[in-house]
Amino acid sequence: MQERKPELTSEVMAFRDYLLSSAISDTLEIWELKDLGHQTAQRIVHASDPLQAMQEINQNFPSVVSSLSRMSACYLGRQIGTEIVLRRS
Repeated sequence: MQERKPELTSEVMAFRDYLLSSAISDTLEIWELKDLGHQTAQRIVHASDPLQAMQEINQNFPSVVSSLSRMSACYLGRQIGTEIVLRRS
């Protein structure tokens, strides 16, 4: 979907967040919050409209935190993954 309609990435991600947050328990384990900042940054960077994505995340943080914390490590692009490793060492 992202490849065919990149202008809808933000809306699709917001809808995905809604679906995931409604299906998943609101309680998160501490290890699920470990890379939350990096996952949030990655979501914003990959959005077609980063400013709008950042606004949506900030305004709806309680409802999107669950889906953000469950973003797979492979979704965190190589560049950000490398940056995380370098900064942690």
